[in-house]
Amino acid sequence: MCKPISPTAFDPEEAVKYLCKDFPVRRVSEVLQWAVREKAEERKTTGVVTEADLQAVDTEFKKMFCPKNKPKNETLLRIWREDKVKRVKRGHAIEIAFALRMNYAQANKLLERFWHNGLYMRDMKDVIYRYGLEHGWSYDKALKTISDSALYQDMDNQGNPALDEDSKNLTQDLDNEYENFVKSEADLKEFIKQNKHLLGSFRRKAYLRFKELYDETKSKMDEGVAGDYEEKKKDGEARYKRKKATMAEICEEIVKGIPEMKKRGVKNTVFRLISEFLPTRREMSQIFNQYEVNGIVSQVDRKLLILTWLASEDGTIDEGQEYNAFIGMIDNLLESCGMPVINYNHPFDWMLVNTIYCVYHDKDEDTDINDIKERLKNFIDRLKDTGNPDDEESEENMEDE
Repeated sequence: MCKPISPTAFDPEEAVKYLCKDFPVRRVSEVLQWAVREKAEERKTTGVVTEADLQAVDTEFKKMFCPKNKPKNETLLRIWREDKVKRVKRGHAIEIAFALRMNYAQANKLLERFWHNGLYMRDMKDVIYRYGLEHGWSYDKALKTISDSALYQDMDNQGNPALDEDSKNLTQDLDNEYENFVKSEADLKEFIKQNKHLLGSFRRKAYLRFKELYDETKSKMDEGVAGDYEEKKKDGEARYKRKKATMAEICEEIVKGIPEMKKRGVKNTVFRLISEFLPTRREMSQIFNQYEVNGIVSQVDRKLLILTWLASEDGTIDEGQEYNAFIGMIDNLLESCGMPVINYNHPFDWMLVNTIYCVYHDKDEDTDINDIKERLKNFIDRLKDTGNPDDEESEENMEDE
């Protein structure tokens, strides 16, 4: 469980110490051991779990996860158990849950232990995964159901009168509706049909919102560059004609140096969890320049969306605005794009929330309250400086994309 934030004071040094040394980073092998024991607890023949119980569950798990038609899974399982990689992708974590015949609650615990968000009721794929876990499906059947175009095509969406799409508790409302209504595959199809406008990966909506925020940041930076140009022109120093910010400058403003953590080979596992999945500047440029290719909308990562929002005018703290209200604005942004809200048990979210909290409780009158991005960068720089140099090197990612 994550260390709670003090309601009266915040010590950045203590936060750095906690994130570097005390954050509960688990090895992949330990998570797999926990998962096998979790299932063995259900099947134990005596008052305690025996080696025979563990072996029985593990044998069945390997049989389900490593069938003959999936030779790569056997390699994956071996390198996970040897801790040759530091993380398991979300799709593989869900596949592990199916292979262990976990229920919905157990699968969510497993995802959280692998530093992923749990199954999300506003994502159509996750709704199907949930149903599959609850009804003994194989992972392959769940994938087939997701990809089965007949399930989603030609659906006349009339909406669900029982749900208010403007409700602040829409995710919980969907969860309640699912539990009360979905008892069969026919019910699942009807649930998706009625709530189609509320479900989905939200990739298109997330991209459009991201592009809107990017344009806001670009406009703000263009004004600054143009102002500098005019000042230099007055002083006779303007020897160049550039009056707009470059894409590289905008990228730098949005991510504030976070991707450099990868390039510098930071060794601590927590640092990689903070920086992973953030694109390089070249990848960001591709996201900016191409909206849709062959019918596939560019994927905007959750961390990148948050950072872009903080760099935009929308991420400005209004005078008198409370800390909880500001965090609520981030939650609203994420939920509107079909992304899980702030999770205090994830390193990136924990670091972000503590940085924002520090902004609200800094008594230095000379400090700009809206300088969150600079504080975030300083926080990360301090983590780099405080990192444990004895941590082992990051292994080459052996999982296939």
